[in-house]
Amino acid sequence: MEFKRIENDIKATKLPDQWIEGINQIFEDYFGTLDKFKHKSFQTWSYIYPDELVIIVSLLKNNPEINELPITLKLSLEIQTEKLEPEDLKKKIDILVDLAGYFYTEVLSKVSWNDYSTNWQEYDFKEHKVWYLVSRENVDLTIQANLLLEEENSRLNH
Repeated sequence: MEFKRIENDIKATKLPDQWIEGINQIFEDYFGTLDKFKHKSFQTWSYIYPDELVIIVSLLKNNPEINELPITLKLSLEIQTEKLEPEDLKKKIDILVDLAGYFYTEVLSKVSWNDYSTNWQEYDFKEHKVWYLVSRENVDLTIQANLLLEEENSRLNH
């Protein structure tokens, strides 16, 4: 399973690790002083398709004794990679990172937040149509499960 909103058969490319680490650091620096952030961290994934940029940001617990599922935000922005310059891609990424920051500011400002959506929702942000989906998905577990399924399918097909 790929993490995309627009269906196609094309595999994604990923942003460089240093970009992802930079995005995580932005969230850690901004939210790290909040009491509600104690024992939590952010993890980010990115996928670039020919017609879509997807960034996923999860707020995860760091303490195994705390029984809490992640809050995962998936953001999708339509793009045309064949016409996209690296500087324009960075601007699009910044739009999604800004929206994720706005979203987690809302989440962490509430005593209890429970506004999850199982379907992609459209949102206008900084003159762009951005699609979002909010869940309790543990993206690392989804990735691991997908790898196991791919290995099993490969084994069965040989």
